[in-house]
Amino acid sequence: MILRRKFLLTILSLLILGALVAVAYSRSETVREAVYQLWRTNSSKIDSLVQSAALIGLALVLGSIWLRKRGPTLEVKPAVRLWLIGFFASMLIVGSFIVYINPRDIYPTRFFPDRAPPSRHYKTELYPQLDYAPDIVVFGSSRAWALNDEHMQAALGLRLFNAAVSSGSILEDITFARFMEATAATTTPFPDVLLVEVTPGEVRDISQQSSTWPPTIFPYMDRDMLADALHRRITAVVSIARFSESFLIIRRSTDTDRDGYTILPDGSASRPLASASELNALIDTRIDINRNVRWCDAVDPGFSNSIDTIIETADAHHSAVIFYFSPRDPRFFEETMTQNPTYQGCADAYSAYLDSLSQTHDNVFFVDYIDPNLLHLQSIP
Repeated sequence: MILRRKFLLTILSLLILGALVAVAYSRSETVREAVYQLWRTNSSKIDSLVQSAALIGLALVLGSIWLRKRGPTLEVKPAVRLWLIGFFASMLIVGSFIVYINPRDIYPTRFFPDRAPPSRHYKTELYPQLDYAPDIVVFGSSRAWALNDEHMQAALGLRLFNAAVSSGSILEDITFARFMEATAATTTPFPDVLLVEVTPGEVRDISQQSSTWPPTIFPYMDRDMLADALHRRITAVVSIARFSESFLIIRRSTDTDRDGYTILPDGSASRPLASASELNALIDTRIDINRNVRWCDAVDPGFSNSIDTIIETADAHHSAVIFYFSPRDPRFFEETMTQNPTYQGCADAYSAYLDSLSQTHDNVFFVDYIDPNLLHLQSIP
């Protein structure tokens, strides 16, 4: 009896703690950034810890039922059956709630849109529906969303489609290029130029957001990327993190002062212009957490293999490839160099590698925009 009481008190305490964390997460930007960093660096460990705790809790509950009954097996079975029914009923409710709210755009449902649009869904739908043949297709992250067809036509007389996605990775670029190859056989021709954003220190990594691609893209994924996407879709249904995040999405849905992006028919994105104070506050936040900055001693071998795949794809269609480093705000750039001077060495290694490719391939080019002090000396090729 004492053991069972302590167990119930422990569960109650954890529930109260979880509720307090969920409230703080939904109301405090500082807490959200702290949770993001904790999850970003320890996501696999946290997942394992939660799953282990769930298994231990299940064993303790079943053991408690067994000890309480202490009777023939027939007396224990109804209690176990009742608990299992309650357990699966709870999981069904939680899973249905997560799928309905869909906090990470993993599922088709989207009743409570977050600030970040489901760019992977939009790009997949928009590309085959283009009423023009794009000369240029842009790959990369949300930093490249501003590149649009209207400006490209005005500057160079070329048509553009923006295939960049939020937190995009080099593997996703390859996946969408395969999708474009398949589409070229029926509707939209393969472009003449691939404009590919590269980040110094980038590795051949599977983005946590790869699972948000619609199922129509699955046939074009690498095997490990597809396995990861399916795994995340399945485990997200019973994820405590996704369950708590769903409440944040509901709260944001009532925000009347939304400033999210709008994906346009050419794949680019627009948003209301931020004030100077809002922009400075955002830059300060990015500097504090140093997001999207990696350190390295040399070019990642897996990354170079992925670059070779993109070049081979372009060669097969007699297309050109332009790799480029995105510019960073001067304050962010200077702070990055101050915090870790070795970042320059990492950037130099990747720059030298990409520059060497441009020297050995007639259809490969490289432009370095990472230092904002050089922007006035260059223009987009």
